[in-house]
Amino acid sequence: MRTWELVEPPDGVNVVGSHFILHYKHDADGCIASQKAQLVTQGFTQVEGINYQETFSPMVKLSAIHMIIAIAACNDWELEQTDIDGAYLNVTLSETVYMHQPKGYEATGKENHVSLL
Repeated sequence: MRTWELVEPPDGVNVVGSHFILHYKHDADGCIASQKAQLVTQGFTQVEGINYQETFSPMVKLSAIHMIIAIAACNDWELEQTDIDGAYLNVTLSETVYMHQPKGYEATGKENHVSLL
């Protein structure tokens, strides 16, 4: 699976910014139990039709969830939980996106390069 490669920024392309978001999960005592880092782009610098063609965010109404739970209860079905956040992790982009390296994590000798997604 291709993630990114560092390239010289082409002339005239929109290069979006990036930064890390750090998440800390605490246990019952308040001590840090786990740490997660997520690299995100600053999407507000993207231009529709150039950096992206369309956006989609799946949403569900709470009444629909209630209906599914009621149907499952009436039919004595078991319900299982699923997490859809991972659905976006393996998406193949149809557009070429150039992203600045996050501050403090630039590759040595390639500080002016950008990530080609």
